[in-house]
Amino acid sequence: MKEVITNKIILTENDKVIQDINMNYDLFRSELYKSDEREDCILIQGSAFVYNKQAYLLMGVGGIDFLDSIAHLKNIDGIIGNGNTLFIKKNFKYIYSAHNSEELNNCFELECSDKNIEFKKRAKIGNLIFLLRSFQNLNEYISTKKKKNLFFEESNTFSSYPIHFSGSFKSRLRSKFISTSRVVHCSRRPSLLKKECLFDSYKEIYGAINLFKGSFVLIYTLWNQEMCDAVGMNNTRELTKSYNPTDSITPNFLKIIDYYNKFNKRL
Repeated sequence: MKEVITNKIILTENDKVIQDINMNYDLFRSELYKSDEREDCILIQGSAFVYNKQAYLLMGVGGIDFLDSIAHLKNIDGIIGNGNTLFIKKNFKYIYSAHNSEELNNCFELECSDKNIEFKKRAKIGNLIFLLRSFQNLNEYISTKKKKNLFFEESNTFSSYPIHFSGSFKSRLRSKFISTSRVVHCSRRPSLLKKECLFDSYKEIYGAINLFKGSFVLIYTLWNQEMCDAVGMNNTRELTKSYNPTDSITPNFLKIIDYYNKFNKRL
């Protein structure tokens, strides 16, 4: 049963629901999977997919839909989390699940996904972070696309080439990461629990992300009405049990990783 009662798609620290949860932060944190072993970790909102034994962070709009699609790709070792609360080691070397397998199975079952998903408990962080961005209108989509050196464009979604987390880009990328990691996406999902809404302070996340030595991939999607109505998979599966609007997009994520690793050392 859904604990967080809201019709909003996102929740921020300014929402009363989050403020009420934060008043019992320690209690909810203690309910997370192996929380007593995660004193050296921060909490963010996000997920990860494991490819060639490396965990690639996936964060932002429509994250659970993208994650579900990625989980069914060939050569994927598994996924970590469900798009909400996630542990990251403060030295930014490892990702840990905040859920046990039963909780994740229940989540994806409530979201009407199949059960053929491999859930991982931990993995070393890879050298790319995928941030999912969105557009509300076609003009914004087109104008932004013209400014980018595109790696791919597919189904109202495009990506630029990876941007290294350094130099003049570092401040802007850090800001995008922190803001995304402190927003509860898809809060109207039927499986969302209060403990899954936790994220740590700006200062704590700032300190951790500064230790990241890799690059960012910005994924931009123009959300048509069908996709907006389908956010959270539950409504998506009402259209057809096999339908996920991101299925044609996610294979490009692995192509980006393969391309990047040809020219860059892993962390």
